[in-house]
Amino acid sequence: MTTDKDKKNINEYLKKVGIDKQPTIEELKKVLQEAVKDRARIFCFTWKTLQELHPEIDADEVMREASIKFGNFIDSKYKNIKTAKDALIQSSSKARILAFEQEFTELNEDKAVKKIYHCPHVEVFKELGCSNEEIEKLCIDMPNQGDYACFTSHWDVKLSFPNILAKGDKCCEMTFNKVEKN
Repeated sequence: MTTDKDKKNINEYLKKVGIDKQPTIEELKKVLQEAVKDRARIFCFTWKTLQELHPEIDADEVMREASIKFGNFIDSKYKNIKTAKDALIQSSSKARILAFEQEFTELNEDKAVKKIYHCPHVEVFKELGCSNEEIEKLCIDMPNQGDYACFTSHWDVKLSFPNILAKGDKCCEMTFNKVEKN
């Protein structure tokens, strides 16, 4: 049962954190980045735990396949993607733009590009002491496969990443090209 003293303490805490105030864009960005970081932490800890507890299992394959299944789940939510512009718009949101510090550099029917300057995943993998080789694997070989899986049923566009932060590039460059029909 909540006592009057508990209520007072709760109200003081909620006032202190400003729960009744609209968050600034910077506060919202930090919250979103922390949520993405938590997802990356779970991913990394799961991968490392699989390696430790079950060395007979290919942890890379398990995580890659889980990422692909996640991408396929997202793929089912995308509708009527016929152009590069459609693909980039449907795979973008205010939250993603803020959390990943994204910049749109091209947005037309034939080609759409967004540059991703901050990756909470890569930041977490570094924070957890992963080697450069592990960071590349954790990014490119596993979760990135989920990005590709998001568009497996959308044959009118092709996704590529000409630049990738995990490889040391200055940004990830998520690029969609409209597939030319013969």
